Amino acid sequence: MRMSPAARRAALCALLLCPALGADALADPIIDPIVRVREGGASIPIGGVPFFYDFGAFPGDPDGGGGDCFTGTDAGTGLALVSCSFQNLSRRTIRAIDLLFAIPPDPGPLEFAIGDPDGLFGRRSISSAGAGYAGGRGIAPATCEGDSCFGGEFTIELIGFPTGTGITGTFAVPEPGVLGLFLAGGILAAYRRRR
Repeated sequence: MRMSPAARRAALCALLLCPALGADALADPIIDPIVRVREGGASIPIGGVPFFYDFGAFPGDPDGGGGDCFTGTDAGTGLALVSCSFQNLSRRTIRAIDLLFAIPPDPGPLEFAIGDPDGLFGRRSISSAGAGYAGGRGIAPATCEGDSCFGGEFTIELIGFPTGTGITGTFAVPEPGVLGLFLAGGILAAYRRRR
């Protein structure tokens, strides 16, 4: 049976380190931040791209109870969740999402994960500096007739970040050269992580 890195750390702590540190050491959960993008949602209208959105300080409610975002607990991990839904009304396919993280000092060791369960984007990368999605089919614009618009709906889920992490996002239709830069940045981040 393979154990995730987080499970290995927890097991090591339980067997070797935590008894020496006392019971209080077990009270702090191991945090492994996750970012997911998925289809569905329709709340915050994106009228033009690039579009900037401030998710605020995790795990706060970015829209202050306005109904476009919600906070809670992720069912799969049990960690704090911030989820915001958007609708692409820009008449252009969104082919890039860039999220920037401002993580508070000394959060401890973190392992980042990124998800795209609906396969919207071809490339995905994440590090302590931010997360990015690019290429693929992206998020097509909604089809509108009069005041009614259908489609173009997607949700960004932020899970398990250290309390107080500032997160901002930019949704864009990058030029081909920008996609190349994004890919180069992802390769560089992967190289640094492996070293």
